[in-house]
Amino acid sequence: MARKGITYDEVALAADRLVSEGVNPTIARVREELGTGSPNTVHRHLSNWKERQPQAQREAATLPSGLADALVKEIERQAAAARANAEEKALDARQSADNLAEVGEALEEDNESLKEAAEQLERERNQAQTRADEREHEVARLVSACDREQQAAESARVELAKAQLTIESYVDRIVEQKESVKHLAEKLDAERVLKQNAEQRAAVSESKVTILSDEKETLKLALKEVESQLRDAERVRTEIAVSEHKVAFLTEKVSEFEARFTKAEEERYNARLSADRNEEKLTAANKKFADLEAKFKAAQDPKNR
Repeated sequence: MARKGITYDEVALAADRLVSEGVNPTIARVREELGTGSPNTVHRHLSNWKERQPQAQREAATLPSGLADALVKEIERQAAAARANAEEKALDARQSADNLAEVGEALEEDNESLKEAAEQLERERNQAQTRADEREHEVARLVSACDREQQAAESARVELAKAQLTIESYVDRIVEQKESVKHLAEKLDAERVLKQNAEQRAAVSESKVTILSDEKETLKLALKEVESQLRDAERVRTEIAVSEHKVAFLTEKVSEFEARFTKAEEERYNARLSADRNEEKLTAANKKFADLEAKFKAAQDPKNR
């Protein structure tokens, strides 16, 4: 069903309201005023409305009669020529706009028709999809019923024959479904075998994990022992470093002491030499003193006078 378009009266009322508010009635403002409407339809109705509006009266300026008459004639001549040219251009533009509006309306009508056809096709597609889904469900139900019937005893064959008349059109699909079920069963068996193998491998892996876990604990203990030994070695190395520092310090002190001892020995030796020389000098002096004393005594002896 085609959508109802806006009418000339609605466009005219909107244009009148805009003019009464002092607003120029353009296509955009009229559509905003109405809240709807195709631009082509609004343009066509707005053009008709403008054609029906009375021409504005112009007031002539008050001039001297002779000058006014000549001026008015010249103005009217130029205005008539300009008006004729403008009206001709306006007429061409209006005709072009009307043609475009008609083309636009036709395109809009075609668009509406296409939209309606698309909506109808969408509805039909949805209905067809619904019927297809229903048939698919029916086929699934019939396949399940067929499987149950095939597993029944001889007493159910009569019922199976009756049901066979109903599902003749679905035989091919049933066969395909059965093949698919067979393939799926085979695949399921293969998957079960793979699962069993995987479970066996998982059991072996779990055993290996247990062994590795035990080895890990053993390695952890060994690592702790090594870390303890490393800490002991680090402590011993620290003590050795301290001892080496002490030895170096003592060696330096010994060297210093040896140097001082050597110097003291030299000083003692030099002092001894000096003492020996002084002793010799003292002996010589004592001898000289003894000689002088002997001479003095000899000089005081009356025998020697």
